[in-house]
Amino acid sequence: DQAPDTCGTLPNFGHKSTTEQVTKSPSNQAFHPLYSRDAMSISKPSSQTAFALAAALAIVSTFHVQGFTIPSPVPSRPAQQHCPRATALAAAASAEEQVAPKPTSKADPHWMDFLKYDGQPTFDVIEKTKQYTSEPGYKSFNLAQIPTTYYDDEYLFRGPFIGPMTREDLDETNSNFKVSKVFPDLDRVPFGFAVDPENPYRVLYFERWEYTHTGDFELINTPITLLPTNNYGKQPLVPFSLNWTPEGKIIYAALGGEVDRFEGNTQGKSAVTGLMQTMGLMDGIHVHVGNKLLCLFQKFVRFANQPLQQLSKEEDIPSWWKSKARGAEVNDTV
Repeated sequence: DQAPDTCGTLPNFGHKSTTEQVTKSPSNQAFHPLYSRDAMSISKPSSQTAFALAAALAIVSTFHVQGFTIPSPVPSRPAQQHCPRATALAAAASAEEQVAPKPTSKADPHWMDFLKYDGQPTFDVIEKTKQYTSEPGYKSFNLAQIPTTYYDDEYLFRGPFIGPMTREDLDETNSNFKVSKVFPDLDRVPFGFAVDPENPYRVLYFERWEYTHTGDFELINTPITLLPTNNYGKQPLVPFSLNWTPEGKIIYAALGGEVDRFEGNTQGKSAVTGLMQTMGLMDGIHVHVGNKLLCLFQKFVRFANQPLQQLSKEEDIPSWWKSKARGAEVNDTV
């Protein structure tokens, strides 16, 4: 016999309640730094201190710690009796209301087409890029030393979880990091220059960073000094790209993710995070796009106008940049 249909309401189609556990790193070891009269000098920071320093730096800050998961419970709803008739009615209504998304087309414009220009460049974009990447300030990662004549007034930099940043903000953050003092032998080695077949004004290339941590690192706005480890660092390859204007100025620079995270000796980290890994500040700390804590911290640092910024103010970002994703936020759909 078929069971009578006694359902008076549609069944609950909500998510089932879930419970996630938070697992903290099993470490209660206290850290006892060495003190001096003028500053606190740290030679071998513990994992807790390393994390605190990284957060204070505001370069990568408050990242996802290995072995620690953030709970994201879904509110539970009371279970309801299964009702075949109500289920069928709900499915039919949903099918009627659902509108299929418009399929994307190759002809659809993209906001980054702004970086494409009519005609061909009147200069050799590869030679221009080689000249730029041969500048001493570029090679040593002292960006303020690069002549400003290379840059367009609407220049922006974007990395996987840094940016968009104007030239002024990028120079300021880079200068506060004092790379030339901490890594005096740092050398960026670019190679493999190629023109984008879809944009003759765009040049792509690879680069690898090599250096030795031989200088003291003074944590900005604190009395803390991190002593040199004398560690040699060799980072994995990363792709880079520059977009030139018809006037021969750089309007956009983009840093990509690591080609092979198993290359080098920085645990797959590159650029600034690789430098911090060599200093011993990133052990067990991993950065990734979409980390909500990192995104929140980046916006707080921006709001508080703290040093070592990771994104520029909204009013300073040129209007040609249409994406609303900031810092480590996931891509939007523009």
